[in-house]
Order: sequence, then C-alpha cells, then structure tokens
Amino acid sequence: MKMANHRMANGWIGYKGNLLALFHANPNYLCKRVKKALSDNHHSLHEHSDELRNMIFEAAGENCPEAQLYLATQYLNAGHAELSLAWYEKAVSNGSDEATFTLAEIYHHGKGVAPDNERAFQLYLRLANRGDVKSQKIVGIMCFYGHGCPQDKKKAAYWIGKIYDEDFEAQGFWDDNELWKFE
Repeated sequence: MKMANHRMANGWIGYKGNLLALFHANPNYLCKRVKKALSDNHHSLHEHSDELRNMIFEAAGENCPEAQLYLATQYLNAGHAELSLAWYEKAVSNGSDEATFTLAEIYHHGKGVAPDNERAFQLYLRLANRGDVKSQKIVGIMCFYGHGCPQDKKKAAYWIGKIYDEDFEAQGFWDDNELWKFE
C-alpha cells in the first residue's frame, strides 16, 4: 500500500510539474484546460477530483477569469460572501463580463452584502458601454430614478433609447415614462 501511494504521489508530482511547465511556456494553457474541464463537468467544487480542484485553484491564482468566476460562484452558493466577492473582483479585473454582471447584481440586490447601488451602477455602466443590452436597460432605469447615480432623465432616455428596438420592456419603460421628452 505504501509503495502504491508513493507511486501515485510521484505520478502527481510529475504530472503537476509538466502541467506547470506547460503553463509557464503558454500562460493560456492552464486556463483553457480548466475552462474545458468546467464546461464538461458541472459539479460543485467538493465533488471534483483533487486534480481538477488543484487545477482550478492554480488557474484562479494565475488570473484565469473562468476559474475565478467558478470559485466566486461556489463560495457564494456556500454562503461565504467575503471569499466570493474577492474572487468576483479578481475575475472582473481580468475582464470577465459574466463576473461583472453577477457582481453588479450582488451589490444591487444585496446578496450576502449590504446593497451598494453606486458600485452596482459602476459595474452595470462598464457593461453598458460594451454594448450589453440588459445592462443598458438597467443603467437607463437607474439613471431615471437616481439609484446609484444622480437622477438624470436625459441619460435615462439615452440608454433606454439605445435598446428601444431590441427590448420589449425597454419600450414599455420608454412609453410609460415619456422618455421622448428628455431626448
């Protein structure tokens, strides 16, 4: 038994060494591998193999936004808000739009944290500027009511007007609030 464990440990060390060598030669290798493994394997973190868990943590530590987003989601679902927020923030800083939207929702609705409409607005605005229709609608509504930003019906009309043809709810909001008056 001792011999088998020793062989397994040496195999893992050799495997991990090769994986890290590949990672250092091509920084995207580990991130791509983790992304593929996560898309093929929809389990919670504690249900993954030790090998995959280690790869996820390694990739997250090496600024892989998919791994960071995965850890953030797992920690949020487990009720660890502080750890979750830290990983979401890292994924946002590494360009994850999905993490940006989720973090905006967390702050907007106070999921595990005190609501922070200003931070939520900043995150939604980042996505709105990138063309995300859902975020554009939220930014328009927040501008209209002054949630997280100064009330500005002209900006509300701008954002809702951008998506008027694409979003049925935006059309209703535009019409109900007579936003054409603020163009």
